[in-house]
Amino acid sequence: MMVRATALTVRVPTSATTGSVVVSTAEGAGRSGNDFTVYQPPALTAVTPADGIPGSLITLTGGYFASLAAQDTVWFNATRAVVVQASATTPQVTVPAGATTGKIRIQTLGGQVESTQDFTVWYPPTFLGFSPAKGKAGDVVNITGNNFAPAPRIAVTFGAGVAPVLPNPSATSLQGRVPAAAQTGPIRLQTSGGSTVSAGSFTFLPAPHHGVGARAGQHRGGGKTSRGELPG
Repeated sequence: MMVRATALTVRVPTSATTGSVVVSTAEGAGRSGNDFTVYQPPALTAVTPADGIPGSLITLTGGYFASLAAQDTVWFNATRAVVVQASATTPQVTVPAGATTGKIRIQTLGGQVESTQDFTVWYPPTFLGFSPAKGKAGDVVNITGNNFAPAPRIAVTFGAGVAPVLPNPSATSLQGRVPAAAQTGPIRLQTSGGSTVSAGSFTFLPAPHHGVGARAGQHRGGGKTSRGELPG
């Protein structure tokens, strides 16, 4: 603390709260005419939901956020977001365009805090191709594209038939097993980021149907034969 006859400098204590400042001396005490605002470091306890697409509304739960939107800055990984609803405990922001999966960071007048878990940003998938172009139930089809999601966040359908996705799909490729209910037509992909269909059609090869042959010893004309006899 530095003291002069007309001024003194003090350090704000960690337990201080917003209010008037009181100075006491041997001659008496004086109180400030205006409140002194104390900004505490922010705390972030939850992010709801934990994933979303650009434009999604996200609620941040914690404490010591600003009541004015302009006083808090939020980043999704390295992309700045817009605070649409300011609150000391539950501000709301929208996922910015161009955001990527990573930590959420909040900067306030009292300091900054970062989420403990990554926030996942989803984008619409794109379909580049598939092979083979035709197949029967049980065959494996390789599908390539972009912005694919891990299982179970991705669904593949061949017409009305939902295809099981083989383990370990990547962001650019996956394998689906042709379902028994598959139909000839485009293949559809659905992820948390949106949906897309293939430009070309997959040709489904149904299992052949086997008819029942005529019974031995019968003809369409109704005649019967027996061993050692010929029809008259």
